Amino acid sequence: MGRRGPLSFLGPAAVWGGLLGLSVYCAEGPAGFKPFLNLEALLLVVGGTGLALNVAYPAGEVWRALARTAAGSPAGDEEEARRWGEILRHGADSAVGMGGLGTLLGMILMLSSIEDVSAVPRRMALALAALFYGLLLSEAFFVPLSRRVRGPDLTLRLPPPGGVYRRVTHPARASL
Repeated sequence: MGRRGPLSFLGPAAVWGGLLGLSVYCAEGPAGFKPFLNLEALLLVVGGTGLALNVAYPAGEVWRALARTAAGSPAGDEEEARRWGEILRHGADSAVGMGGLGTLLGMILMLSSIEDVSAVPRRMALALAALFYGLLLSEAFFVPLSRRVRGPDLTLRLPPPGGVYRRVTHPARASL
């Protein structure tokens, strides 16, 4: 098995995203993407997730875990592999939480400006786009990345539901 590219964990997500994008384009044309583009929601979710990660873990450790796991590099030792998995799962949880927070903020803003009917659709779009971005960041980026954390012996650390780890031998090491 050859070395995988740095963003190869996005493979299935990219395929599904491409199919979703193609279906939106076929149904609505280029204007069909406009409802999905909301800078306020994107900044809230991405910025909030980054802030939550940097409050919980040192910034250098977060960047190292993201970059080295995306590149497919193994961790230095078992403790580092466990820590990287924690960081990436915290990122996934934070992204969903920030999406939910953005949804709540959008709903509060929408209900506070209910007299101004022209502001309601924009506030509703913020609410739904924040949830969309939070789920997308969590399920299409952090969760697949957390499943690629490798220990120093090149075994994948796959956390099943419940968080108990099991060993899966890397194909390159299985023949040894």
